[in-house]
Amino acid sequence: MPDKNKIFNKLMIATDLDGTLITPAYKIPEPNFKAVDDFIKGGGLFTIATGRSIESARQYAKAIKVNAPIIVMNGAIIYDYSKEKIIWDYPLDKAARDYTKAVMDEFPDVGIEIYSGNQLYIIRQNHITYIHAKNEAIDPIEVNSFDEIPPTWHKVLFAGDHEQLEPVADFCLANLTEKAE
Repeated sequence: MPDKNKIFNKLMIATDLDGTLITPAYKIPEPNFKAVDDFIKGGGLFTIATGRSIESARQYAKAIKVNAPIIVMNGAIIYDYSKEKIIWDYPLDKAARDYTKAVMDEFPDVGIEIYSGNQLYIIRQNHITYIHAKNEAIDPIEVNSFDEIPPTWHKVLFAGDHEQLEPVADFCLANLTEKAE
């Protein structure tokens, strides 16, 4: 007979962070702590699914006490904080280097962040990459060439103001194949 106190047994909730679990001020509202705690005590599994990196999501996962591996980098990695290891990943195709280089050459003011495993590399910094790293409380490694970045990439982020990124999106749609998705 099932435990009546475990009403959420066999259920999992995976939540986004920004604008869902956390506020625009990067805080977890107190009612969210209680709701998650009650859900876990009721037998549920609770985790995070976010576009953020392993390190950026860490502070929220620890604070809310997730009890299942998290999904990060828009689904590219599943990470288990209890084991401190990647348990599944789906890296970008090697063509991502060529596509990133093409964007670098075409748009010299666009910032570029490259995520590999649990590390963020910034190959071109601008005001947006600076703010992004600060807001997400991550310590990126600044590099000067792709050779300084491990060959396995999980996410590339082009950073700029909206007006800067519209032509980048058009360029990518017109010049890059489906392997870069």
